[in-house]
Amino acid sequence: MILQSHSTIFTSFIRLDMMRLNRDITLGKYFPGDSLVHRLDPRTKVITTAIILVTIFATQSWFGYATWGGLIIFLYRQSQIPGIVLLKNLRPFLYLFILTFLWHILFLSSEGKVLFALGPIQITYNALQTAIIYCLRIGMFIVFSSLLTLTTAPLEFTDAIEKMLAPLKQLKMPVHEFALMTSIAIRFIPTILDEAEKLYLAQHNRAARFNGTLRERVHALLALVVPL
Repeated sequence: MILQSHSTIFTSFIRLDMMRLNRDITLGKYFPGDSLVHRLDPRTKVITTAIILVTIFATQSWFGYATWGGLIIFLYRQSQIPGIVLLKNLRPFLYLFILTFLWHILFLSSEGKVLFALGPIQITYNALQTAIIYCLRIGMFIVFSSLLTLTTAPLEFTDAIEKMLAPLKQLKMPVHEFALMTSIAIRFIPTILDEAEKLYLAQHNRAARFNGTLRERVHALLALVVPL
């Protein structure tokens, strides 16, 4: 009875953690509102977002990233979306940030001023700066993309894509089907997360070990990913 009770409590904590992850990822979710950002033409928002994302990846100066950061804060305040949502958008991608940061720190060219050395591993100023820049790029990419889906209803998003691609109809391209497919793909992200939560709990109840040895974790991950 005691073991069963502890197992139930542990499973409850896992479920709460998965539910928290589900709430954190807001891509594909729409927050109704009447702000200026909500009222903008969806085509304007799609084109503007695309231009901003391209510009972010071309930005090289700290002043440029500070400017984009200020724009993010301004747009989120104008859209009346709680600031906590901005942070929640980034939380599920924590491991991606860590991997990106370590990759550039450890494997980038060792040219430049050495800040720290541990045996053959040398961390230079250039490597550290590049690692931070790439993490900023990924973070801003996620935040700006999320703002588009947070302030644009799915139907409006579909109509915007279809209108923007309308000239391709002359080339017999299935524009309507493509727009609908894109909208459905985005809207199914929350559904996929729900399924991932159910599979995670089901595999855990079958004694899958997500925190054991590397081999056990890989085996458990495959048991989760394949059916998903």
